[in-house]
Amino acid sequence: MKNLAQHALLLLAMAGFGCDSRNKEERIPDGLYQNAAMNESVETSGNHIHFLLQTIRNGDITQRRGDYKYRILSGKEIHVIASSNDSTFVFGIMSYVWLWDGESILRKERDSSEITVFSKTAAP
Repeated sequence: MKNLAQHALLLLAMAGFGCDSRNKEERIPDGLYQNAAMNESVETSGNHIHFLLQTIRNGDITQRRGDYKYRILSGKEIHVIASSNDSTFVFGIMSYVWLWDGESILRKERDSSEITVFSKTAAP
């Protein structure tokens, strides 16, 4: 009977019950990430992400802000959870593919594949 109980515990451990790292969602380390021109930023805290972005429509530059929840998909894509009637989401976030490479946040243009890197800034 003792061997059966030990075997059952071993099977549970192998199946990943309890403290399985696969159940833990990957997060971007908390902090401020800025583009090279330092005129746009992405700030993360826990499962929240704050965007400060510039968009151009009809030749006009507009600064857009938005706070959202996010998660990282298996391909390192940042999935932003938002409403389709949110202008920052529609014009500033959906136009791009957002990625986490383990160090920086990457904004990839859907049409040209041009990439903007948002690097973490040093804490003051």
